[in-house]
Amino acid sequence: MRAANAVEALHDLAVTLRDEGTSQMDLFALYQKFQEQTAGDDPRYDAIVDMMDLIRGGPWAKGHALFSTELGD
Repeated sequence: MRAANAVEALHDLAVTLRDEGTSQMDLFALYQKFQEQTAGDDPRYDAIVDMMDLIRGGPWAKGHALFSTELGD
């Protein structure tokens, strides 16, 4: 979260955790915690929410989902 390029750092973290076997649900929950702890006006907030879209999959991921299935509600 403190990296100069938060978007890249958050993406790399998500890919690494996924590749190490973290489930889609657990990964989404981790990023949701990041979201809850970050103020909406913090520049990193959008990067977190964007990564949550890629973790969730479906239309929000716009072809760049990290998992092959969409995470349900």
